[in-house]
Amino acid sequence: QNESYRALALSALAQKLPELLAEALAAAREIQDESYRALALSALAQKLPELLAEALAAAREIQDESYRALALRALAQKLPPELLAEALAAAREIQDESYRALALRALAQKLPSHNVSLSNASVSCANFNYATLINANLSQADLRYGNLRGANLNRADLSRAFLNRTDLSDAKLINTNLSGANFRDANLINANLIGSNLKNANLIRANLIDADLSGANVEKARFGYNQGISESIKLDLIRRGAIFVGEPPTQDSRVLVTR
Repeated sequence: QNESYRALALSALAQKLPELLAEALAAAREIQDESYRALALSALAQKLPELLAEALAAAREIQDESYRALALRALAQKLPPELLAEALAAAREIQDESYRALALRALAQKLPSHNVSLSNASVSCANFNYATLINANLSQADLRYGNLRGANLNRADLSRAFLNRTDLSDAKLINTNLSGANFRDANLINANLIGSNLKNANLIRANLIDADLSGANVEKARFGYNQGISESIKLDLIRRGAIFVGEPPTQDSRVLVTR
């Protein structure tokens, strides 16, 4: 009678006794607890992909946000492109930031190949450490205090994104749209920003040691109090349209700005 044991048993049956799939499916649909029903349907979906929509619907009904996030994470890699938008919507509805980030991070792994958008998503404190997010749409996303260390964001859209105090050290941002993004107090040590669009971006107090700004569009981008910018680099950036506020930094520059 215990539904958790029933869900686990059905998951095992799906893998070992495919001839019992019809009976297992009927039993899974009778499970009243949404989280256990989602677990069972997700396992059965490995043999019956047409069940993924039903499993996702069950996951969305889970009231406990931690279990809902775990169910969405379990489904993430199985979902076809046509169900990803619904899964992202379910993840965004999670109020707790840590659980929301857990679900969104799993779903984000599908973004490069299926071009699903995380535009306007709130995933502050998210962990996208070394994630591959090429061409991802993260426009206006709230990624404050997040961990994007080493992430591959080449050609992604981060226009008007909130990246305050975000760790972007060693990140790949080649030809990335960063226009209007807020990098205030962000860590951009050794970030590759070659050819990126930083027009109107806020980089005040961002750490730019060893960052590569070669060919970047810095028109009306705001700098100030940055580590890694010398007077000569500052003059070059101003010549290219950047705006500096406050007192100039005194430390030697290791920012690469060769055009």
